[in-house]
Amino acid sequence: MLDFIGRELGDYRILKEIGPGGMGRVFLAENIHHKKEYALKILPGNLSRDSNFRKRFFDEARVMSELEHPNIVRVHHMGEDQGIYYLVMDYI
Repeated sequence: MLDFIGRELGDYRILKEIGPGGMGRVFLAENIHHKKEYALKILPGNLSRDSNFRKRFFDEARVMSELEHPNIVRVHHMGEDQGIYYLVMDYI
Protein backbone atom coordinates (compact mmCIF):
# COMPACT_ATOMS: atom_id res chain seq x y z
CA MET A 1 0.00 0.00 0.00
CA LEU A 2 1.40 3.38 -1.02
CA ASP A 3 2.06 6.15 1.45
CA PHE A 4 0.47 9.29 0.03
CA ILE A 5 1.20 11.68 2.92
CA GLY A 6 3.15 14.71 1.64
CA ARG A 7 2.60 13.75 -2.01
CA GLU A 8 1.04 16.09 -4.54
CA LEU A 9 -1.69 14.96 -6.91
CA GLY A 10 -2.54 17.65 -9.42
CA ASP A 11 -3.01 20.88 -7.44
CA TYR A 12 -3.47 19.10 -4.09
CA ARG A 13 -0.95 18.23 -1.37
CA ILE A 14 -1.98 15.29 0.81
CA LEU A 15 -1.72 16.12 4.52
CA LYS A 16 -3.07 13.07 6.37
CA GLU A 17 -5.31 10.05 5.99
CA ILE A 18 -8.90 10.45 7.16
CA GLY A 19 -10.04 6.86 6.59
CA PRO A 20 -11.52 4.39 4.13
CA GLY A 21 -14.26 5.41 1.71
CA GLY A 22 -16.74 3.40 -0.33
CA MET A 23 -14.31 2.88 -3.21
CA GLY A 24 -10.97 4.07 -1.87
CA ARG A 25 -8.98 5.80 0.83
CA VAL A 26 -9.85 9.35 1.87
CA PHE A 27 -7.26 11.96 2.79
CA LEU A 28 -7.18 15.53 4.00
CA ALA A 29 -5.56 17.56 1.23
CA GLU A 30 -4.80 21.21 0.62
CA ASN A 31 -5.09 23.01 -2.69
CA ILE A 32 -1.54 24.31 -3.20
CA HIS A 33 -2.78 27.56 -4.79
CA HIS A 34 -5.81 28.49 -2.67
CA LYS A 35 -4.57 26.97 0.61
CA LYS A 36 -8.05 25.54 1.16
CA GLU A 37 -8.56 22.05 2.65
CA TYR A 38 -10.53 19.32 0.88
CA ALA A 39 -11.23 15.61 1.28
CA LEU A 40 -9.44 13.71 -1.48
CA LYS A 41 -10.49 10.14 -2.31
CA ILE A 42 -8.02 7.88 -4.12
CA LEU A 43 -9.11 4.83 -6.05
CA PRO A 44 -6.94 1.85 -4.97
CA GLY A 45 -4.30 0.69 -7.45
CA ASN A 46 -5.85 -2.74 -8.04
CA LEU A 47 -9.21 -1.11 -8.90
CA SER A 48 -7.69 1.68 -10.99
CA ARG A 49 -6.36 -0.89 -13.44
CA ASP A 50 -9.93 -2.05 -14.12
CA SER A 51 -11.72 0.23 -16.60
CA ASN A 52 -15.13 -0.73 -15.13
CA PHE A 53 -14.12 0.44 -11.65
CA ARG A 54 -12.60 3.65 -13.05
CA LYS A 55 -15.89 4.32 -14.82
CA ARG A 56 -17.88 3.68 -11.62
CA PHE A 57 -15.53 5.95 -9.67
CA PHE A 58 -15.97 8.83 -12.11
CA ASP A 59 -19.71 8.17 -12.45
CA GLU A 60 -20.00 8.52 -8.65
CA ALA A 61 -18.07 11.80 -8.83
CA ARG A 62 -20.21 13.12 -11.68
CA VAL A 63 -23.46 12.36 -9.85
CA MET A 64 -22.17 13.84 -6.58
CA SER A 65 -21.03 17.02 -8.35
CA GLU A 66 -24.59 17.63 -9.58
CA LEU A 67 -26.27 17.16 -6.19
CA GLU A 68 -26.91 20.08 -3.87
CA HIS A 69 -28.06 19.17 -0.40
CA PRO A 70 -26.74 20.18 3.04
CA ASN A 71 -26.14 16.51 3.95
CA ILE A 72 -24.18 15.56 0.82
CA VAL A 73 -20.58 16.59 0.20
CA ARG A 74 -19.93 18.31 -3.10
CA VAL A 75 -17.36 17.01 -5.56
CA HIS A 76 -15.18 19.83 -6.89
CA HIS A 77 -12.72 17.99 -9.10
CA MET A 78 -11.90 14.55 -10.44
CA GLY A 79 -8.63 13.67 -12.04
CA GLU A 80 -5.72 11.37 -12.72
CA ASP A 81 -2.05 11.93 -11.96
CA GLN A 82 0.52 9.36 -13.06
CA GLY A 83 -2.04 6.53 -13.02
CA ILE A 84 -3.58 7.55 -9.68
CA TYR A 85 -7.28 8.36 -9.96
CA TYR A 86 -8.78 10.73 -7.41
CA LEU A 87 -11.70 13.00 -6.65
CA VAL A 88 -11.79 16.12 -4.50
CA MET A 89 -14.74 16.80 -2.19
CA ASP A 90 -15.80 19.19 0.54
CA TYR A 91 -13.98 18.55 3.80
CA ILE A 92 -16.40 18.72 6.70
